[in-house]
Amino acid sequence: TSYQPPIAEALRKAHSCLAVVRSRSWKRIALGEEIAMMADIEETIWHPAEIFYPKPSHHRSHAIVILNQPLNLPFSVYQNLWSNSSYDIAADGGANRVYTLNESNASKEELPLTTVIGDLDSLLPEAHSYWRQKDVPIIHDEDQYSTDFMKAVNHIRENQDKGLDIVVLGGLGGRVDHGMAVLHQLYTYQKEPGYPDGKMYL
Repeated sequence: TSYQPPIAEALRKAHSCLAVVRSRSWKRIALGEEIAMMADIEETIWHPAEIFYPKPSHHRSHAIVILNQPLNLPFSVYQNLWSNSSYDIAADGGANRVYTLNESNASKEELPLTTVIGDLDSLLPEAHSYWRQKDVPIIHDEDQYSTDFMKAVNHIRENQDKGLDIVVLGGLGGRVDHGMAVLHQLYTYQKEPGYPDGKMYL
């Protein structure tokens, strides 16, 4: 091994120690900043099951978006969900699903709709006639750069109070690409901390 003068060896060791201390100090600073950032984030507590209660204690009124998937839960479950809703909008073929549920209900009780919206390529003639007879507005939105789900959510946010929570029915269970699109859109609609535009439930 090559000979190193005592002073050179001492400087080398001091430099190594300084590098370790500096590295640990930066780690502490980074950790402190991360903790401070976490402390600034407001805690949000969710009570998702309560949306199905007859009289939820934590949930305020919400809007419902119905997508084009079967509604297979007991009718009473949907009644509870609708009873706590202030706005019920079907995205295109979702109107078929509510129509079928109403027609098949033995008690003849019905779930109402406030609006139907979409490009209407999936809306069945019998469902179209059914909702027309009940004076439900049917909005034909031909925009091909947004899905029927997006059209329904945008309609709610443009016409209802800011911060209204939204419950989405039928977002999963069909085509995988449709389900992934809904999940992606749920994320894009809820980016801000504290959910100032309302929470969304799928």
